[in-house]
Amino acid sequence: MDTEIPLDERLVQELNDLAAEFKRLLEAETSVMEARSTDALPSLVEEKNQIVGSLQEQEPFLINLLNDHAEVDSVQSLKNLLEQCQQLNRQNQTIALVELKHTQNSLELLRTLLKLDDLPLYSAAGDIRVKREKRDLGSA
Repeated sequence: MDTEIPLDERLVQELNDLAAEFKRLLEAETSVMEARSTDALPSLVEEKNQIVGSLQEQEPFLINLLNDHAEVDSVQSLKNLLEQCQQLNRQNQTIALVELKHTQNSLELLRTLLKLDDLPLYSAAGDIRVKREKRDLGSA
């Protein structure tokens, strides 16, 4: 027998506050990643993880709330806010994956360039010369 849990508006407001803070952190994370200002990212991720932990602690209540009181305005507002957070999180994941792919491509290019130093080359006289002058990237 399923019994409906009475609506606790105070707890709904606390969850709404957590979700609003989570959204703010996700928006800040988006800005940091788009600006490639990675120094601020670790602290944002730590704060974000704390909020996620707090939301996860309330997961059973959230599930019941969304199932039993979905028609209530404050619950609907909370659901909309959580959906916005989900969308922002997906957007940030996409940005992070693109940046990761760019970094991997750059590393692969560097590895390829480093391997070129070991290729045998022919001098003007037709001699094989294996050792090439190594220069810092950018000072070629």
